[in-house]
Amino acid sequence: MSTPSEPPILPPEFYERRSHLRHVRSAALARGTAPDAVLHATLARLAAFSPSDLLLPPLVGSEAPLNYFVAVVAPSGGGKSTAAKAARALLAPPEHLLDRDNVPVGTGEGMIESFFERDPHTGDKIQVHHNLFLYVDEGEVLHKLGQRDGTTL
Repeated sequence: MSTPSEPPILPPEFYERRSHLRHVRSAALARGTAPDAVLHATLARLAAFSPSDLLLPPLVGSEAPLNYFVAVVAPSGGGKSTAAKAARALLAPPEHLLDRDNVPVGTGEGMIESFFERDPHTGDKIQVHHNLFLYVDEGEVLHKLGQRDGTTL
């Protein structure tokens, strides 16, 4: 059982339930990183690359789009980047989303702008992208962005 200072960790038996979960665990252990981190990073990638019109059923409230946010927390050298790379090896983006993978976080405004392009005929901004996998290597980046005045992060 975990203590308040330790995050909960999925037991090895969890990964034995399905072949794809065993595969995720094996990939993580082969790279010397935490299976839970690789699992969550892979699930985030799956959500990011799923069709934008895929809706989850209304268990509470109404239908909702598939979104998945992950924060892998570990000390320096704890395998966070390795877990992200393992997840990328397990789940590459579809060809049409290659430029939507591992997009740097930039600013909150930049994230929003990444979904739009200018209409060549009217010059208006129109939303043409619906998928994006953002990756932040260090939490300090998010902390600094959150401290900016007027941030949309």
